[in-house]
Amino acid sequence: MEHLLIYPVKKGYLDKDLISEVGKAAEQAGFYAFLSWDHYMLPDGPETLDAWSILGYLAGQTDTIKLGTVVTPIPFRPPSQLAKIV
Repeated sequence: MEHLLIYPVKKGYLDKDLISEVGKAAEQAGFYAFLSWDHYMLPDGPETLDAWSILGYLAGQTDTIKLGTVVTPIPFRPPSQLAKIV
């Protein structure tokens, strides 16, 4: 069985050092993937990070863990911008 870590993009989880620490720990623990939400608005507050920025940052911090989003709402961005990000 493969285990996935789903990382929230809300207040309390937005620190880059925490993101790096959690990503590295998940990789070392043998998690298959680190996933992040791609939501701009959350019901508990406006503070969020862009999922693709988190994943790009974490790509430079890890070696083997897969990186992705739980969801990516296509209408949020122009298609050419999303293609460039991914």
